[in-house]
Amino acid sequence: MDHASNDLADFPASRDGDRPLPESPADRWWGMAAHMAALVSLPLASVVGPLAVCIGRRENRFIAEEARAALNFQLTMLLLYAASVPFFVLIVTWWIGALMWWCIGLMNFLFVLVAGLRSLSGNGYRYPFGLEPVEPRHLEWLARKLEG
Repeated sequence: MDHASNDLADFPASRDGDRPLPESPADRWWGMAAHMAALVSLPLASVVGPLAVCIGRRENRFIAEEARAALNFQLTMLLLYAASVPFFVLIVTWWIGALMWWCIGLMNFLFVLVAGLRSLSGNGYRYPFGLEPVEPRHLEWLARKLEG
């Protein structure tokens, strides 16, 4: 695929060359749903959607990797939100906290939108920054605990 036919090709797609590919069109939709699920919930509950997709569709590598990337990014966003809370407490700097929340929210929305569109196109997406506290082995452990 050449860059002229895909406007999203300029965005980062993967940190490594071993990116799983979707096996069917439904996989692409689930990959998009994993990213977009973070937008339909409140900021503090934004990890629930990606986590549900990750655990529920873990047998498909493409969907599991997209959901794990979305979950890790949302955990990073929660940490950024938490870091801005002290600014709300101080009367003098409350506006800095409000500005930080607005910027974090906008950044979250834009990255999630791009990630969802990349997943829908079948290319997958890795966020350009963020912590990666959740590894596949953690999700397997959680899924085993929930099943039995």
